[in-house]
Amino acid sequence: MAVRRQVLEELCGFNTEALAEDTDLTVRLILRGYRVHYRLDARSSEEAVESIRTYFHQRHRWALGHMQCAVRYSVKILRSRLSLRTKLDAVLCLGTYFLPLLVGLSWILSVAALFMGVPLPLWTWSLSVVSVFSVLGNFAPVFEVASGAWLEGSRKALLWLPLLPLMYVVNVIVCAKALADLALRKPYSWNHTRHNGSSHFPSFSVFMSKGDG
Repeated sequence: MAVRRQVLEELCGFNTEALAEDTDLTVRLILRGYRVHYRLDARSSEEAVESIRTYFHQRHRWALGHMQCAVRYSVKILRSRLSLRTKLDAVLCLGTYFLPLLVGLSWILSVAALFMGVPLPLWTWSLSVVSVFSVLGNFAPVFEVASGAWLEGSRKALLWLPLLPLMYVVNVIVCAKALADLALRKPYSWNHTRHNGSSHFPSFSVFMSKGDG
């Protein structure tokens, strides 16, 4: 993420009370009239975590920080003078980590419906919807990781792809804990993610401009 120094100074720096300081800064930029741009030609290296424990702590911080921003800024966004499209985009972005909670709820309701003997036609219709979502949405990370590993020449990483859907379950648990901590206002301080310096993956940089630039 790249931010102009004068813009950062204009916003009085990062919010030290935000766990997801990048999300917090992005929302404040949008509310201030700036736009965020993705530069597909800009590349940087980012090391992935190497254990489930580290992954859980990292994603929990991301989820909790994102949810905090959703609570802090959603109303401000809706009441702002931003365009309807920008408002919807921003609110939906802030709701990203609430989606796994809906997924977990759907699992519970599906099991309950199974034991309650829901008629077959409903299951047939649901299966069609789930199939389309799985191909176009739910398995999107699998396609993304596969494409990235192939382009980077990491052929061995492709062998681990069948295990990637299991992380969906982990993410549901992560987001559920984050929501509980947010609701209980559990004190939580920012913690540094442990890295070992043994793996690197590409990421994208973002640039800001004033107005429609």
